[in-house]
Amino acid sequence: MRAVTPLGRRAVGTWPSADALLEDLVAALRDAAEHEPDPERKGALRRLADEITGIAHEVAVNVFTKWLGG
Repeated sequence: MRAVTPLGRRAVGTWPSADALLEDLVAALRDAAEHEPDPERKGALRRLADEITGIAHEVAVNVFTKWLGG
């Protein structure tokens, strides 16, 4: 059996986009905040999710795009 390569995934359109990774990260942070019992950590997780969807979004997209090799 052969492994699927990044080049192959790009060719068939299954390589993740920077925006999709950010959406997943924000969803995970919000989910973690919902299940966090400590109010201070809950607030920090929510603020981080808000920052990623706000002003830091463009920076994060650029970082993920470079990380993905795009």
